[in-house]
Amino acid sequence: MMSLVLAASVIFFNGHIFTSNPSLPEAEALAVREGRIIAIGSNDEVLKLKGKQTRLVDLKGRFVTPGLIDAHLHFLSGSLNLIHLDLSGLSLEEVLERVKEEARKRKPGEWIVGRGWDQTLWKEKKFPDKKLLDKVAPRNPVYLTRVDGHTVWVNSMALKLAGITRDTPSPEGGEIVKDEKGEPTGILKEEAISLVKPPQPDRKEKIRALLKGISYALENGVTTLGDMSESDAPFLYRELELEGRFPLRVVYSPFMEFGLEKVLYLRKTLKEWDSSKIKFGFVKGFIDGTLGSKTAALKKPYRGTDFLGILVIEPDELFRQVLLYHRLGFQIAYHAIGDRAVALGLEAYRRAQIIHPRADARHRLEHIQVYDPGDLRLFAEYGIIPSVQPCHLLTDIRFVEDRLGKERAVHSYPWRTFLRLHLPLAFGTDWPVEPIDPRRNLYAATTRLGWNTRETISMQEAILAYTIYSAYSLRVEREVGSLEPGKWADFVVWEKDFRKITPKEVLKNRVIMTVVGGQVVYKGKD
Repeated sequence: MMSLVLAASVIFFNGHIFTSNPSLPEAEALAVREGRIIAIGSNDEVLKLKGKQTRLVDLKGRFVTPGLIDAHLHFLSGSLNLIHLDLSGLSLEEVLERVKEEARKRKPGEWIVGRGWDQTLWKEKKFPDKKLLDKVAPRNPVYLTRVDGHTVWVNSMALKLAGITRDTPSPEGGEIVKDEKGEPTGILKEEAISLVKPPQPDRKEKIRALLKGISYALENGVTTLGDMSESDAPFLYRELELEGRFPLRVVYSPFMEFGLEKVLYLRKTLKEWDSSKIKFGFVKGFIDGTLGSKTAALKKPYRGTDFLGILVIEPDELFRQVLLYHRLGFQIAYHAIGDRAVALGLEAYRRAQIIHPRADARHRLEHIQVYDPGDLRLFAEYGIIPSVQPCHLLTDIRFVEDRLGKERAVHSYPWRTFLRLHLPLAFGTDWPVEPIDPRRNLYAATTRLGWNTRETISMQEAILAYTIYSAYSLRVEREVGSLEPGKWADFVVWEKDFRKITPKEVLKNRVIMTVVGGQVVYKGKD
């Protein structure tokens, strides 16, 4: 007879469980005690662990995956976007109307802040001008971030408050866009964005936003975050955790721009917390911009131009930076979208490993949207992890061939190629650049909307990328990422099996239940 000591606190049974564990790919039931899985297998096997106090949860034959791991997002800014002006998917006219409505609610001089506009959706597909904002919000400074976060559109009042005039030079690694007369247009790219500083939200506003963000993640089946946010973010997460209001797991990764001293302090502090919910991850830097803003750094010019994009860091400084953090034992991740940026990132990691060899460094490159086939061997040779966001293609497909030309566009978004190299392909959404909704990633990865389909991957591979591969990319594969004894009981119950439905149905597949540490933290309509 089973000892009460070994009995499960809760058993979830009668499910169709995809475990992401190759030694036991499928199961029917799992047993949980103290938040961790103690057994997984058939109903008959697992129900033997039922004790007098064991709670039973019937999964009703539903499809179950490990809790999804978004390996690349910006959780605090994404959460704040939920309470700021959301301009996602709007036409130019709709954006201006939204700003006008907001201006009516504001006192003169109050800032209007928003995010999500995308000129590639508009009829003329060109960057807008400050004069358009001046007309709809003449008494308020306006600060609107493009969907990719690499370009900002401001009005004349915001430029005046920042002291930006026709005589202001563009900073290194950025651009103050000016018209033919030399006047600022209100468009700021890359490093120029920091010249305008709207007031920052206070602690109370951030907490309110984070609670919305937490709900948003859980209702989408996301249980672990690969988070790159401002330096106060982990302390806000910790505050909520100690209050019992932070059911997510987060691997927090600071930006290099914080400076070495702050990065070292954050690593030390998070390790001292010894939290099961908040871990320290990697350190994040930038090499270039984005295709949408035409700032991704390319080896050959953008189609029809002589422009190669923008490097936001010079190669010599990049190599110095990588070697510094590599020597200090950090995992490193760099934003690299254009093929020139990807090549520079790979070369920087290669040099660091030659000068100071390290086992299992797990350095990452983020996005990797355009690549030179001759560079890809370095990923496998030096164990560099590709961190990608398939959902970006749902947006970028409108302009990728226009930016690159058809011949070069073939070498873009190389998901199948990375799997052929036996690399742990990690999935993220880059929220708030894209919605946190994982179904969009699964849909994009398995269909590519019919474009360049040689790089499509199977649904099973896509789920692995969202679970165990992403866990590996964040160094938490011993705790989460697959459903097996000893790991946290973090999983998602879906309405349907993603592998057995049409692409259109993938986008509509509902989360029935999200479980973290054996506790149901979200319940949808059954």
